[in-house]
Amino acid sequence: MKYFLDFEFIHKYRQLSPISVGIVSEDDREFYAVYEDMPTADIAADDWIMKNVMSSIIHRTFTTSYPTGKVYLDFFVEDFEAADHDSIRRGILDFIGDDPDVEIWVSAGGFDFTCFSMTLGTFENIPRNIPHFFMDLNQLWRTHKIDGVPRQAAGLHNALADAHHNKVRYDYMMERI
Repeated sequence: MKYFLDFEFIHKYRQLSPISVGIVSEDDREFYAVYEDMPTADIAADDWIMKNVMSSIIHRTFTTSYPTGKVYLDFFVEDFEAADHDSIRRGILDFIGDDPDVEIWVSAGGFDFTCFSMTLGTFENIPRNIPHFFMDLNQLWRTHKIDGVPRQAAGLHNALADAHHNKVRYDYMMERI
């Protein structure tokens, strides 16, 4: 079974932290989760992530003022899809299950693979039926020089919408190979 995956994440100070994950299976099942233990203060300080990623995640912002005059923006995650890291790990493993023929497709997936591995624990914790590598849609596109690959019209930087779009791109390219 093919799975189309996307993570939203923050990469700051050599630290990679997942924000949300979306997975769409070849048979159109969906998995979506928001990490309730994401580094909210770092994310709140990143205007691009707040505008482009957090716009699709329910949260409540607040400010903290310090005697020094510094004011920091932060937020509480209130999204009904929010879960702790361990629950997300179990959810992903339950979603994929013991499928013996797992193929995971991503778009420019270096950070996605790192977030996936971090979510499952250590590299050794990845079950044997899940490959220790991802298939990359951008490599498929470049190798076969496929024109007209559809652009994502809506939901950009929402992990589930991006995962759905990865499936759309895959289907389009495979029809032309």
